[in-house]
Amino acid sequence: MKKFGSLRLFLLLVLVLVLSALPQIALYFGGRNLTKERLFGKEAEINGVLVVYNIDTFEGGSCGKSAILENVCKRFEESNKGVFVLVKNVTVDEFLTSETKPDVVSFGSGIFDEICDYVQSADFDVKMFENVAKSVECEGKIAALPWCLGAYFLFATEESLSRANMPYDNLFDCCMNASFERKSGKRTKRVYSLEMGSSKYHSAKFALEKVVEFEEQAVDENWSKQSYYDAYQKFACGASTFLLGTQRDVARFENKLNQGAISAYYSEMLQFSDLVQYCAPIKTDDATKFGLSKQFCEFLLSDFVQKKVVGFGMLPVVSVDDEDLNKKVEKLEIKKIF
Repeated sequence: MKKFGSLRLFLLLVLVLVLSALPQIALYFGGRNLTKERLFGKEAEINGVLVVYNIDTFEGGSCGKSAILENVCKRFEESNKGVFVLVKNVTVDEFLTSETKPDVVSFGSGIFDEICDYVQSADFDVKMFENVAKSVECEGKIAALPWCLGAYFLFATEESLSRANMPYDNLFDCCMNASFERKSGKRTKRVYSLEMGSSKYHSAKFALEKVVEFEEQAVDENWSKQSYYDAYQKFACGASTFLLGTQRDVARFENKLNQGAISAYYSEMLQFSDLVQYCAPIKTDDATKFGLSKQFCEFLLSDFVQKKVVGFGMLPVVSVDDEDLNKKVEKLEIKKIF
């Protein structure tokens, strides 16, 4: 995807050079209208570049959210002649300290308070799952559009359950009492019941506490100091019987399964999620650019994009052609943006 992003950036730079030379080109071709017709087609309009910054705050699916945006923006460009979408992945600090702001920002939950002064709420013409819509509504307005969802999952493998003498029934019933000790040479090593990570913006622990009574002694004592990826790595090395992770871990387990590294894995989705990716237009006095930015945000909730979201291993925010998946999303308690 990096190569694809670099190519797009190069092409956009070429476009800027072409646009800057249009007056001279027009003299050669015999006028501005003739130039546009010959270079871009009779119905083309040269509208410029729509800049989209993406800020990821959580893992989810098989790739980052900027990769999904890169994958779908071509369709938006085709529907808006002369518009080119440039997607750039940035951190929260890079967004806040940047002298120039984008036209649209895609951002993970947990940072709305930090960037809310820059985004513009709008009367978006979209439909969402009711529980999703309620998470962003305030006094009849939508602060920002959710465009994909993440979820927490409790995982175990056939091998990890076998080592702990735990039959697979309901993972939540035994995820706090599957610790044990095993000998490694002359040493005795404790295997935790659960591995999990921590994040500045999200709380897997809070999600789990809505299902079971949390017991500190059953969980890796370093859980609050490690990332979700660190937790997965430890689990893969046999440090625990269960793993509390995200949809990115679903992709990781699928890879393990395909490689023959595990016999089978089991997962249960938790019913609370604070893993949401939003989009919003940046405040501007340019009504035309604001309208285009709003249109792009609404485009992310289109059937085309939402099918791509599911294809990349994330959850949709609108109904898709999968009733089982729709029911799972509708049952989610989603943390409010405010």
